[in-house]
Amino acid sequence: IPDEPEIELFDGFMSRMVLGNALELQVGVPTAAMEDWTGTYAEVTFKGETTVVPFEEWSAAGPYYALTVRTAAKEMNEEVTVQIFNSEGQAVSVEYTDSIRGYAERNYAGFSDKDKTLLVDMLNYGAAAQVYFDYMTDELANEGLTEEQQAMATEKVECTNGLVKGENYLGSRLVLKSNLSLQLAFKNVDESCYAVYTYTNHYGKAKTVTVDGADFIDGYGVELSELVLADAKQLVTCTVYNEEGEAIASVTDSVESYVARMSGKSDLHDAIMKFATSAYNKFH
Repeated sequence: IPDEPEIELFDGFMSRMVLGNALELQVGVPTAAMEDWTGTYAEVTFKGETTVVPFEEWSAAGPYYALTVRTAAKEMNEEVTVQIFNSEGQAVSVEYTDSIRGYAERNYAGFSDKDKTLLVDMLNYGAAAQVYFDYMTDELANEGLTEEQQAMATEKVECTNGLVKGENYLGSRLVLKSNLSLQLAFKNVDESCYAVYTYTNHYGKAKTVTVDGADFIDGYGVELSELVLADAKQLVTCTVYNEEGEAIASVTDSVESYVARMSGKSDLHDAIMKFATSAYNKFH
């Protein structure tokens, strides 16, 4: 009985980093390479957990099909491993491994000065998040940066507190997951209410977003999910309305204002504004 022919393992993966309102690592395969891969699936391993992603669930990204993994700031060192299998469970690709830190270090030299500053500020932000959350501190995200690269970092950002407290305002907090999110908390509100927040984004475009009460965080918090990193200095006015449409709570705040109030309490907050500033400068 003749031996079955060996499967030639695919080894043409690529990576890219996506920065919007979240920190994402995309692993892609050229569409031409996948034309005959009906029934294939990928095993994606991240933080020790493996997820099976069928070919049909990959996303088209230009000339590539891509898998996207969202990472938190503290997870820039965490590796993402992707391997593709056919319908019979046989590997048809090598194991491909990358990380946000790896992508940044590997591609640093080919970027513009603005993007280099953005990458350095990002890795410094990741390292500050690791220290703040005591997460993988034996190897910080920025440890591989040279003195020359660190010189590209944004200098200290002076922050102004533009907070205007309205009726029934409880407080604000920054949530650092895959995106950097400002949440506003109110008292005397519930799921029967709704919130409207308005702001001018970093391009100068007026934005209005409505949040249903069923989507309030723990029943009383409004997450400003539409803000991207470059909007950190933009003041946002949020008003909560009851079922009758009467305004019952409000506040004006921003990421910058929050950081100004937290000044000196943590290196993380300074790192956030440096990263946000370089994100803004990338587009302006």
